Parts: sequence; C-alpha cells; structure tokens
Amino acid sequence: MNIPHLLKSKAAFNFLSLTAMRACTALFAFILFVAVARTYGQSGLGSFSTVLNLFLIFQTLPLIGMGMFVIRDLAQNPSQERQYRTSMTLISLTVACCIALGLILFAYFSYAPSFLFPVALVGFSIVLGAPAVVDEAILVACQRMGTTSIIIASESALRTLGCLLVVHNGYHQEWLFLVFAVSRLGSTVAYQIILSGRFDSISWSHIINLLKASPAYLGIVVFGACMLRLDNTFLSLLGSMEAVGIYSAAYKLFEMFLSVVVIGVMALFPMVAQKFTVDNVSYKRFVHSFLLILIVGIPIALILATIAPFLMSTVYSSKYADSAPVFAILTITLVAYTLDRVFSLIVHSAKKPFLDTMAFAVGAGLFALLLWMMIPAWGVQGAAWASALAQLCVLAIRHYQIKKVFGWDGFFKKSSKIAIAGVFALLVFIWIGFSEKPLVSLLCALGTYCVLLALLRESLFLSVFTKAQRS
Repeated sequence: MNIPHLLKSKAAFNFLSLTAMRACTALFAFILFVAVARTYGQSGLGSFSTVLNLFLIFQTLPLIGMGMFVIRDLAQNPSQERQYRTSMTLISLTVACCIALGLILFAYFSYAPSFLFPVALVGFSIVLGAPAVVDEAILVACQRMGTTSIIIASESALRTLGCLLVVHNGYHQEWLFLVFAVSRLGSTVAYQIILSGRFDSISWSHIINLLKASPAYLGIVVFGACMLRLDNTFLSLLGSMEAVGIYSAAYKLFEMFLSVVVIGVMALFPMVAQKFTVDNVSYKRFVHSFLLILIVGIPIALILATIAPFLMSTVYSSKYADSAPVFAILTITLVAYTLDRVFSLIVHSAKKPFLDTMAFAVGAGLFALLLWMMIPAWGVQGAAWASALAQLCVLAIRHYQIKKVFGWDGFFKKSSKIAIAGVFALLVFIWIGFSEKPLVSLLCALGTYCVLLALLRESLFLSVFTKAQRS
C-alpha cells in the first residue's frame, strides 16, 4: 500500500477532517461536563444533564434520518443539490417547530416549573439549527468535509467557551442553554454564507417522495437515540436530579471511551464497504479478524471497571464516589457496543438498513421496559444494568443476523465461545465483589477468562489472530 499517496487523496483528507472534528467535539463536551459537575454538584449536574439529554436526542432529528439518503443521492446526482436543499430545509424547519412545541409541553407536564425555560431554549436551539443539519449533509455529499468539520468544531469550541464563562461567573444553569441557542444560530449563519443562494423552487412531489423514503432511516435514528439516551430520561422521571447527576457523571466518562471506539470503527467503514461480498472467503476472514476486539476487549473492560473509583474521583471529585459502580457496569458493555457498531457497518455495507432498524427497535423496547422495572428497585445501578442487558440483547440479535442472513456460522460459533468465557469471567468479577475487593476480583476474573479460553476446542486465539493477519 502506498501510504504517502493515500494520505494525499481527497478521501483520506475528508476522513481525517471528520475524525479530528469528532475528537475535538467530544473533548470540548467533556470539559464542559466536568466543569458543571464540579461547580453545581450532583443535583445541579442532574438538572443540566436532563435538559442536555433532550438537546442531544433531538438535535439532528429535523433531518428525519435522511442524512445518509441525501448524501448518497447527491453524490450520484450533484445537479440536484438545490432541489434537495430546498426540500430538506422546508422539512427540517417544519419538524423542528413541532419538536420544539412537543418539548415545551413535555417539560410542562413532566418536570418542575424551573425546567420550562431551559427546555424552551433547547427547542429554540433545534429550530435555529434545523437548516444547519441539512447544510451539513449537503456539504458532505459535495465532498467538502473539511468545511463541515471546521464549522462543527468551531461551534463546539465557542459553545464550550461561552458555557465555561457562565459557569465561572456563577450564573444559573439555564443560561447555559442560551449559549447553545446562540451557537446553533452561528452555525446556521455560517452555512448560509457558504451556500448562499443555492435554493430552488419548492417541489411538493419531491418533498412527498422524501417523506415516503424516510421511515426506515428515521427508525434507525430514533431507536438508536433511545438506546443511548433513554436511561437519563427515565431516571429524571422516576428518580431524583441527584440520581441523574450520579448516573450522568459515570455515563459521560464512559461516553468518552465510547467515542474513541466510534472513531476507530468509522475508520473501518470504507474498507468494510469496499470488501463486502457475502460469499467471498477473504471477506469472511476479514470479518473473523474482528473477533480480536472481543478477545482483547473483555480484559480491558474488566481493568477499566476495576479502576472506576480512581477515575471518578480524579476526573470529578470524591463527591462522585457513588458513580464508580455505575461506570464499572457500563464499562463492561464497552465490548458489546464496539461489536454492535462493527456489525452495523456490515449490514449497511450489504445495503440492508432494515436489519439495523429491527435490532434497534427490539433493543429500545426492551431498554424502556427494563428501565421502568429496575430504576424503582435499584436506582442508578438498576439503570446501568438495564443499559447493559439491552445492549447485550441487541448484540445477540446482530449475531443472529450474521448467522442467518449472511450464513457465517463459523463466526457465530467462535464469537459464542469467547462470549461464554467473558460471561463467566464477569460472574466471577461480580461474585467476589469488585467494589470491596477490586484487585482480587480482577485477578480471579482474568484467570477464569484465560482458563476457559484455553479449554475451548481448537486454538481459538491463534485461529483468529492468523485470520486477522491474512486479512
């Protein structure tokens, strides 16, 4: 492979731009979160997280899940840019207004009166940012990821700076979301300047065709958001703001590790899409190499769970000691999240998005049920276990899809053996008591894991490692 030539290519530049943007936005968001946690305490952090969660759920929803659809079609038909921009902007603004009204009504009937103003600001932010989410997709389709990345990273940096000033000067938290609204407006204006005048006359038939194509893609976005955000919302409704603060502190740190995973997996997408052939032996070998993630990831997750108390007290403060068990439980699912993203790339490479919708729909439904049952009984740890069980359910569905739809029985058998060893290691880790005896629990769990892998028929690790080298 000619590395210098690859780095000079436009595709590599676009990928590096998006990767840098994702890393910067994740870092800026984490800095703000830590500042809020240290300044306002658990209850204040819970209030902030509750409103922020609504912003994160609905920020891109005005696009009704059609981002990938628009990018794909415009890449094939660049002459349709004006028509797509006109139709999608009209759709996104209409949807955003409905979302804003719905959020205000939700806050009015579900939360204390103090939440109404910040939630209204979130709704206002979504309306102001609706044209921006469309223009982002347009620019990506035009292979201008560098421009998009600069605007998104700049918005994140300026928003974080503004919010840090609010926190530093001791203003009430609701003003943080005024900064969110202003930053969203800034991005919209920036995109309008770059794409000024690129509108066409309204075509109602085009809008109707887009709406007809949206349900499958919208389902992926909605159910995927539920899998990542329902826990915070349920805690805010069934628990206290202090409980939300304890949980969200752990989840945000977990999300930082998860963002590293997402960036790494997205790096694989061009390769996965390019190599995809269900009957191709070399591609099956390539997919088998992902089992290394499972083999190596389980010990890493156990180590992170062991050092959870140290991480929480170092990043936040000793006041967030109760967040450590939550982080430990969430970290155990890090491997499941990673493999889930890999399997999602495979089904999208095969142009079978309905498989993604089905997996997320079942997982989101189970997640909501588990949260409703487990939060009243076990509080924040119940929410964490609900998240873990729901994610494992989605992973099981992905395994079934890999086995039945693609016919990769060998992959299913090997991954099942590794999963069994991981489950027993986890049970040992919990049974000994990772909170009271962290080091002993870790050593026993790792020992159990290694022994079980060694007892499996065939040299599993060497088999997987060999296929990873060949691919």
